[in-house]
Amino acid sequence: MKKTGISVALCTYNGERYLAKQLGSIAAQERAPDELIACDDGSSDGTLRILEEFARNSPFPVSIHANASNVGSNKNFEKAVLLCGGDIIALADQDDFWFPHKLSRIEDAFRARPSAGVVFSNALVVDENLNPLGTTIWDRFEFTPGRRKRFDAGDAFGVLIRKNVVTGATMAFRKAYLERIVPFPSMWVHDSWIAFIMSLYADLAYIDEPLIEYRQHPRQQIGAKEKSTLTREAAFGDNSASYANEFLRYSQAYRRIKRLRGTFAGYERVVKAVRDKVIYCYLRSHLPKERRRRIRIVAMNLCSFRYHRYSYGFLSAAKDLFLARDPAGGRNEGAWRNTSL
Repeated sequence: MKKTGISVALCTYNGERYLAKQLGSIAAQERAPDELIACDDGSSDGTLRILEEFARNSPFPVSIHANASNVGSNKNFEKAVLLCGGDIIALADQDDFWFPHKLSRIEDAFRARPSAGVVFSNALVVDENLNPLGTTIWDRFEFTPGRRKRFDAGDAFGVLIRKNVVTGATMAFRKAYLERIVPFPSMWVHDSWIAFIMSLYADLAYIDEPLIEYRQHPRQQIGAKEKSTLTREAAFGDNSASYANEFLRYSQAYRRIKRLRGTFAGYERVVKAVRDKVIYCYLRSHLPKERRRRIRIVAMNLCSFRYHRYSYGFLSAAKDLFLARDPAGGRNEGAWRNTSL
């Protein structure tokens, strides 16, 4: 059997505090990567020096690419994956720590499930000094046993259209699908976009085991909030602004999926579901201030079961009736027209 080539796509930006530890954990892999592609997004600290020193002594090829100006993490990851030559591309953040068997477990998972286009794992959530916080990334992102069963049954798309449960720091995917994924849309985070689009083409396989330590610290871009905080915000927070962003995100997804027509099975089902999510997000982001005027909109989402498919059912409906406001106003009207639903 032909040996699978594994590339690691590492993105950095002012990461000197934690980078050496991460690079050391990649170098210590039982199954070494075939290459490491490092893209730096205009660091002003010692990040490039650390990368160059590592490259001189690395047991595998390291290619360093420094952006002339800051392009943001999405475009930086896009550049990194496009430069990768391996059959499998494993994403790496600059501030985590990989367990020695991470890449070997991922390679075994791809071999065991040829239909898988993505493999991802659990992760231990740790503080900035790598002290365990007593939880995992799956706990924080609510990748529940029920959702795992849906992944096992081949319905990753049905899970991901409600919420992303795949963390890029644990993810690897087959390069064969790369042309379907790039370019990354501006409103999406790279890992959620990769997982979402890949769910149209292939299975998403998971490894029920923490393979990295997922570091939490004040300077990280996204991180993993506590589950109780996420649930409280979702149930009781005023999420109009976040739904306005979700509307824009899924509008971008809708347009891309229409361009991908004919390249994956079940197009009509998928495009209908994404269109439904766009409508749902638009309605929730444009609730009138007057409660009596919200009743019709809330009833529309209830009767269509959108609250149950995409949120917390009757609890979300009650929140929209009594708590939500409309900070978005009419600002997304143009985007709505441009979606061409």
